[in-house]
Amino acid sequence: HNWNNAFQASEIQDENHESVTRYQNYITSLNNLQSAGAVIVFASGNYDGESDVSWYGALPELHSELAEAWLSVGWVEITGNIASNTVSLKGNKCGTAKEYCLVADGHEIRTAAYFDGTDNYYSNSGSGSSYSAPMISGSIALLKQAFPNHTAEQLTDRLLASANNSFFSPEGNTTFTTHGNGITHGYHSTW
Repeated sequence: HNWNNAFQASEIQDENHESVTRYQNYITSLNNLQSAGAVIVFASGNYDGESDVSWYGALPELHSELAEAWLSVGWVEITGNIASNTVSLKGNKCGTAKEYCLVADGHEIRTAAYFDGTDNYYSNSGSGSSYSAPMISGSIALLKQAFPNHTAEQLTDRLLASANNSFFSPEGNTTFTTHGNGITHGYHSTW
């Protein structure tokens, strides 16, 4: 995808340039959140025929200032057991976001609906990258609790460096240096 051309074609047409200003303010706000310690976690999309994450899932491709603490999260289904499992892609591939993309099992998830004072009720199962992304957000929250002095970038790197990639052969590697120990970990444009 040529993300920059897609943005320019859709947004610059606004004669008042209000949408451009709103967009720039949005990017500034995201960057300020990261500077304040937040990791941005974004669902990557739900179409397995797509070769890339959603436009928003790849914002660091347009705005490099967002790259240090950004995670794009894909939807997979994991079947089997801990010793032998199968990972099936259900949503968008990581594509250009491959170096900051993770996948999680967001398939057929039941969520709490309500409690009537006596009984708990649950929703019918749902699926998608919007079910996967909160799992990754929860992982970041646990890491923040375990490493309270880490920056958003360090938390992001720690999660990416420890992600299970045993189910694929890496297409490339990232060396994480924010902790000074130079851990190398593989990534793939699908996963």
